[in-house]
Amino acid sequence: MDGHRDGGARGRWRAAGAGPVAAALVLAAAAAAGPAAARSIRIPGISPPPLVDATDPWALADRLVAAGLTAEAEILDDRTPRIRAGDEGLTFFLNFYGCSSEVDCTAVDFSAGFTFDAPLEWSVINAWNAGRIIGKAHLDDGGMPWISHLVTLEGGVSEANFAAVLAAWRIALHDFAAHIGFTK
Repeated sequence: MDGHRDGGARGRWRAAGAGPVAAALVLAAAAAAGPAAARSIRIPGISPPPLVDATDPWALADRLVAAGLTAEAEILDDRTPRIRAGDEGLTFFLNFYGCSSEVDCTAVDFSAGFTFDAPLEWSVINAWNAGRIIGKAHLDDGGMPWISHLVTLEGGVSEANFAAVLAAWRIALHDFAAHIGFTK
């Protein structure tokens, strides 16, 4: 389509042969791309999809339970929320960050620690980290291995996105347990 200058007083541009629906789509795309991108464009009769965020630890724990895990939200002594969760015999935590109170947080860190009779070698951790992007590992001060994965949820993510993050974490968690030789 060739655009041409409309003869209106403001010098509007329009696409040749474009009707009102096409014009509305062009205006919506332009609004989203410009400084007004922070505004939501509402289409009557269409609700936006629900988003998953870190503003309510109990709701997030419910999502984990719905995914087949055990999960319980708690408030720690320093007044930050945390979820203790379980997946097929492995325990992990969702630690909340960027909180303005016990709720209204912006990020969660999936993490799990493992205890052995003797400290683990750094070469085991380095081998894991060299080949992974989800679930970075480290050793604590006692030489015990930990795996973690930080996820920002500020503004919310789609349910499908959160389900994909959770699925990737679960795979990483179980693969890491096998990699370090942890038996349940």
